[in-house]
Amino acid sequence: MSETNDFWLIIEPYIQVLMKGDKAIFYNTLSKKIVEIATDRHTRNLISKLIDKENAYVARIHNKDVNQYSVKKMIKALRRYYMADIWPVYWSEGKPVNLLPEPVIKFGISNPEPGLQEYLYEITLHLNTIHCQDKNHIAVKGFNQFLYPKVTREHSMEMDFSIIHSLFAQLSGLTKLKINLVGRDIQKYTEWNALHSLLKKNQCLKHYHVQVPGCHPEIVDQLKKNSYLALMISPQLCNETIEILNVFRAKCKNRIKCDYNFIVENNGDVEKVTAIIQELNLCNAYFRPYYNGNNQSFFKENVYLGPEEISASRPSQSQIFSRKSGNENDYGKLTVLPDGSVYANVNDKSLGNLNQYSLKELITKELKEGKSWKRSRLHIKPCRNCIYQWLCPPVSNYEIYMRKFNFCHLYQ
Repeated sequence: MSETNDFWLIIEPYIQVLMKGDKAIFYNTLSKKIVEIATDRHTRNLISKLIDKENAYVARIHNKDVNQYSVKKMIKALRRYYMADIWPVYWSEGKPVNLLPEPVIKFGISNPEPGLQEYLYEITLHLNTIHCQDKNHIAVKGFNQFLYPKVTREHSMEMDFSIIHSLFAQLSGLTKLKINLVGRDIQKYTEWNALHSLLKKNQCLKHYHVQVPGCHPEIVDQLKKNSYLALMISPQLCNETIEILNVFRAKCKNRIKCDYNFIVENNGDVEKVTAIIQELNLCNAYFRPYYNGNNQSFFKENVYLGPEEISASRPSQSQIFSRKSGNENDYGKLTVLPDGSVYANVNDKSLGNLNQYSLKELITKELKEGKSWKRSRLHIKPCRNCIYQWLCPPVSNYEIYMRKFNFCHLYQ
């Protein structure tokens, strides 16, 4: 048969393609449409050619193969949703030029030449800790799951102000940086007034994470109008807690943005919190599930994702690029504990201490040796074998802390 009867199958560069086993997914990052293909020998061979980097989403098909049932069905579905097209070979003198959707990394993991402005987007400072002997206290495990103060058994600790002063000198000029301030009660930090003065001079975004009960609503009066306040609200709700929340709501109204983060451990907590949110007419209210070691069923019911929910996430092209190369939840973020130790993720090993190393040196270490920023579902079980690995949200602190990387109903 003459080669002039052959065709070029061309996949659009805004399409993401993933094939695992006898399944393939074509995802349109513009329309957010997903086409799932149950593959056979013919379609697997064709898709393999398309995703080969040397072919760049272009594959030559013989006329007889175009009319093969499974191939014809796949091409029809892809053309219907503007994911691909076929051209007769005689339309062009050579193979059509196309672009494979791959990220171009100017700075980053593959080229660690640290400049803080290229790498550091967010830094969390734990000003002080919670002193508690109770091994069941929420701070013992909450610290590893979401932004929450760390617990210490022997005595409470607070960050030496010299560390903060040195840190802010290194952060000079990073106006787009976000700074999170966390502690048992940040107003009780010994050098609060000096820190507050330093923060007022700094142009970075400031997010204050405080406990309720614990922090007094008067903190709102000290914050600038462009500040952000996040209340971490204990699951042990009482009338006093509700009264405090009402004061916070009144003080924050039309002044600063305030989020209400309710920590919940079971469905009973969810019901109580829902009633409080409705009673106080709270905006920006969120549930923060807390894993206490014994509420696996609560997480399965309320946190785990199914195929429909994963598909509904509809990430953009840039989000998929990000998920292929690292962890969106961690990349560009550092946490500093009161003793000066720095973490790219609090569930991993410390990168070092600010008393010994500069931020630049610690970021270099994470880029070259660390795993937090690079952690991707492409490399962890069972996600690396899953067809939804790019559609699924980035690896969370819950998964890392629980050492369970399948917060879904697909691999149970």
